[in-house]
Parts: sequence; C-alpha cells; structure tokens
Amino acid sequence: MVLTDQKPETSKSTPEPTSSTPVNGAAPRGSAKALPVGPELHLALKRWSWAQLDGVRIPAVGAMKETRGSIQIMRAGKPYLPVKWVQVKLLAGFAPSVAFEVEPFVMLSHKLCALEALVLNGVNGALCRYSLGYTLLTTADEVVTLHDVARFYWHLKDHTLSSSIATLKANLVICGGEVTYTAMLHQMNGVMEAELQEARAAIAKLSTLRSGASALSAEGAEGHRASV
Repeated sequence: MVLTDQKPETSKSTPEPTSSTPVNGAAPRGSAKALPVGPELHLALKRWSWAQLDGVRIPAVGAMKETRGSIQIMRAGKPYLPVKWVQVKLLAGFAPSVAFEVEPFVMLSHKLCALEALVLNGVNGALCRYSLGYTLLTTADEVVTLHDVARFYWHLKDHTLSSSIATLKANLVICGGEVTYTAMLHQMNGVMEAELQEARAAIAKLSTLRSGASALSAEGAEGHRASV
C-alpha cells in the first residue's frame, strides 16, 4: 500500500495503488545538491550506522547530527533505513499484503538524496558484500525511520504470530491424539508463544517511549506559551 511522494495529479480519477509495500510516501525533499569532494566527502562516507531490530542489523544514514558544508543535505538526528533493505532483511518472512489490523502502522517514507545513496551503496558493497541486494540504490528509492520500521514490524509480527497460533491450536483439537503430531504442534506453539510475548513487550516499550516524547512536547509547548 503505497502513496507516491509526488504531488497529486489534477485529474479527479482515483489513482491505482502501485504495490503492496507498507509505506506511505512523504513530500519530496527537493533536488540533491552536488556531491561533496575532498575532506567533506571523506566525512560523508562515515555518516552511517548500524540499525538493529529483532537481531537483524541494517545500515542506516542520518544517525549523526553534525552537518558541515554540502553535507547538510544528509538527514540528522534519526537513523533512516532503505525500504528495499527493510523488505529483504525484515519483511520477507511475512505475507506480501498488509492485514487490515496492521494498516494504521504503515511506514512514512522519504526519498533518498544522491549522497545518501552513495554512502549506502558503498556500505552494501564494501562491508556487506552485496548481501542486501545487487541492485544499487538511487534517488528514486525511499528510506524510513528506524522507529517507523520497528512500530510496523512488531505489530505485523504480533498479528502474524497470533493468527498462526490460532491455526496450530485448531489443529491440536482435530489431530486425534496422535502422539508425535501432537508433540510437534506443541513444540511449534511454544516457540511462537515466546516470540509473540517478545513482540508484545517491544510494542509496549515503543508505546511508553512515544508517551514520554508526547509529554515532553506538551511541557515544551506550555513553557513556550508561558514565556510569551
């Protein structure tokens, strides 16, 4: 379910969805400036970090706040992950369509700039040996924040595991007491139950962090109004 990040057409006809990717597009960031050279380029090539989620590591850009010269086109403050790599490393094990219950948690995407694509392609080739795919990232690709990825991923995992556990329990009822079959289903169910509890704990943690951030924002707004 994708909303392109381009301006809507003037036609009143309803646009068709472009894919089932769980991403909503944001407004474009504008044209990329010329790539930096010399010391600025060396600094830019270091402006990435590992983002980790559920034991999986994915290279991300924008995790550093420092900006200098033309490197200001890089994002600051939050890790941003390429949508393509999120699909390869985290979402490949789930159904391609987005369940209705998970739709409220789809990710908001932003277009890559040329410098970000250069940095991430270098990391994928030199350090990851193209384990994230042989297709190079371009300014036509999109990135999403680690927070958005985590929120969508854990809710998707919760929904998927809950459905799978319900199916296993239904099979336990109809298995007729066959010992080996029953033991196998119980073992599968135990693993899924543990994974489900982990997913729900992660969701609770994200909710707590969001509530805390909202409270801080509210306090800041009150303080600003009081000082006016």
